[in-house]
Amino acid sequence: MKGGEGVNSETRFVCEWIDRMTQKHGGSVYDMKTGRTLDWGQALAFHRYGYNNPDQPDGPDTIDMETAKQWEAGSIPQNLRLFTPKP
Repeated sequence: MKGGEGVNSETRFVCEWIDRMTQKHGGSVYDMKTGRTLDWGQALAFHRYGYNNPDQPDGPDTIDMETAKQWEAGSIPQNLRLFTPKP
Protein backbone atom coordinates (compact mmCIF):
# COMPACT_ATOMS: atom_id res chain seq x y z
CA MET A 1 0.00 0.00 0.00
CA LYS A 2 2.80 2.33 -0.86
CA GLY A 3 1.69 5.94 -1.15
CA GLY A 4 -1.90 5.15 -0.16
CA GLU A 5 -2.56 2.82 -3.08
CA GLY A 6 -5.53 0.57 -2.41
CA VAL A 7 -6.90 2.77 0.37
CA ASN A 8 -10.57 3.65 0.01
CA SER A 9 -11.72 7.27 0.09
CA GLU A 10 -13.25 6.95 3.56
CA THR A 11 -10.01 5.68 5.08
CA ARG A 12 -7.98 8.36 3.30
CA PHE A 13 -10.36 11.10 4.49
CA VAL A 14 -10.33 9.92 8.11
CA CYS A 15 -6.52 9.61 8.14
CA GLU A 16 -6.19 13.17 6.82
CA TRP A 17 -8.85 14.31 9.30
CA ILE A 18 -6.89 12.76 12.18
CA ASP A 19 -3.84 14.73 11.05
CA ARG A 20 -5.83 17.99 10.90
CA MET A 21 -7.48 17.44 14.30
CA THR A 22 -4.11 16.54 15.84
CA GLN A 23 -2.58 19.73 14.47
CA LYS A 24 -5.47 21.83 15.75
CA HIS A 25 -6.26 20.14 19.09
CA GLY A 26 -3.36 17.80 19.87
CA GLY A 27 -3.15 14.06 19.45
CA SER A 28 -5.25 13.02 22.45
CA VAL A 29 -8.75 13.59 23.73
CA TYR A 30 -10.08 12.63 27.14
CA ASP A 31 -13.38 10.73 27.32
CA MET A 32 -15.04 11.99 30.49
CA LYS A 33 -17.60 9.14 30.42
CA THR A 34 -14.98 6.41 30.70
CA GLY A 35 -11.87 8.17 31.97
CA ARG A 36 -9.90 7.01 28.93
CA THR A 37 -7.44 9.02 26.89
CA LEU A 38 -7.92 8.34 23.18
CA ASP A 39 -6.44 9.36 19.89
CA TRP A 40 -8.83 10.87 17.35
CA GLY A 41 -9.34 7.63 15.43
CA GLN A 42 -10.23 5.75 18.61
CA ALA A 43 -12.56 8.54 19.71
CA LEU A 44 -14.37 8.42 16.38
CA ALA A 45 -14.75 4.64 16.46
CA PHE A 46 -15.73 4.42 20.13
CA HIS A 47 -18.25 7.24 19.70
CA ARG A 48 -20.06 5.16 17.11
CA TYR A 49 -19.53 1.59 18.27
CA GLY A 50 -18.73 1.80 21.98
CA TYR A 51 -15.85 0.07 23.72
CA ASN A 52 -14.99 -3.59 23.17
CA ASN A 53 -17.59 -4.04 20.44
CA PRO A 54 -16.77 -7.15 18.38
CA ASP A 55 -18.98 -5.89 15.52
CA GLN A 56 -16.78 -2.85 14.89
CA PRO A 57 -15.56 -2.93 11.26
CA ASP A 58 -11.91 -2.76 10.22
CA GLY A 59 -12.15 0.72 8.73
CA PRO A 60 -14.25 3.87 8.48
CA ASP A 61 -17.26 4.32 6.24
CA THR A 62 -19.33 7.28 5.02
CA ILE A 63 -21.08 7.66 8.40
CA ASP A 64 -17.68 8.00 10.08
CA MET A 65 -16.68 10.58 7.46
CA GLU A 66 -19.78 12.66 8.18
CA THR A 67 -19.18 12.47 11.94
CA ALA A 68 -15.56 13.54 11.40
CA LYS A 69 -16.71 16.53 9.33
CA GLN A 70 -19.12 17.58 12.10
CA TRP A 71 -16.40 17.32 14.74
CA GLU A 72 -13.98 19.29 12.60
CA ALA A 73 -16.64 22.00 12.19
CA GLY A 74 -16.82 22.26 15.99
CA SER A 75 -19.62 19.87 16.97
CA ILE A 76 -17.43 17.66 19.16
CA PRO A 77 -19.35 15.56 21.73
CA GLN A 78 -19.42 17.14 25.17
CA ASN A 79 -17.94 14.06 26.82
CA LEU A 80 -14.67 14.58 24.91
CA ARG A 81 -12.26 16.99 26.52
CA LEU A 82 -9.69 18.51 24.18
CA PHE A 83 -6.03 18.89 24.97
CA THR A 84 -5.27 21.90 22.78
CA PRO A 85 -1.52 22.29 22.23
CA LYS A 86 0.11 25.49 23.39
CA PRO A 87 1.32 27.79 20.60
